[in-house]
Amino acid sequence: MLARTAASSSRWIASTSTSSCLACSTLPPRPAALWSTPSSSRAFSHATSPRRAPTPSSTSLPPPLPHHAHRNALEPQPLPTHSTSSSEPSALSLLASQPSHYVVALFMGRRYLLTPGDILTVPKLKGLDVGHTLALTRILEVGSRDYTLRAAQPASHPLATRHPDSLPHLAADTVQCTLTVTEHTKGTMFEVDKFKRRKGYRRTLRSKLAFTRLRVGEITLGPPKA
Repeated sequence: MLARTAASSSRWIASTSTSSCLACSTLPPRPAALWSTPSSSRAFSHATSPRRAPTPSSTSLPPPLPHHAHRNALEPQPLPTHSTSSSEPSALSLLASQPSHYVVALFMGRRYLLTPGDILTVPKLKGLDVGHTLALTRILEVGSRDYTLRAAQPASHPLATRHPDSLPHLAADTVQCTLTVTEHTKGTMFEVDKFKRRKGYRRTLRSKLAFTRLRVGEITLGPPKA
């Protein structure tokens, strides 16, 4: 029974394959134009001639120099602080040509960036009344929007020293700035709880820290006026 079923199925497959081949042979052949694709319809076409680099014109600017090729890149030469002639530019003359200035100064062991009119709050300064004036004697840097004058590092100064008082500062005939005491005030109340375990000891300490407020005066460039 199984042999007869396999033989009949093989005969049916052979008959269907023969009929399909006869049907394909009776169809007319397609023209070659339908199978061929024109070269212009390709998605990516390669140009026949290579691109040529644009020729530099006589009016084109030269390419910019890299940073290491500039004259002052490795050994910059700063401008002198004071100019010997009116035609020679100096750091102070360039700073004076701009309206607003700032200073970086050391005051009470800390570094501050100050501008005229700022209010500086520091721990209380004893022995000073309202209206007293203080002079900033350790100004590390003075600058404007485009220029900056920084104190030079002396050759004999150790670079490893980190104490603020050892930092180089500008001379008194270069820049001057004053601070005016405006008020003595106190901060907000803070509480500290103290206790001892299993002793029944508990205390609450309340205190306020005292501060002094200073107003930054005008920044004067050049030697002080007599």
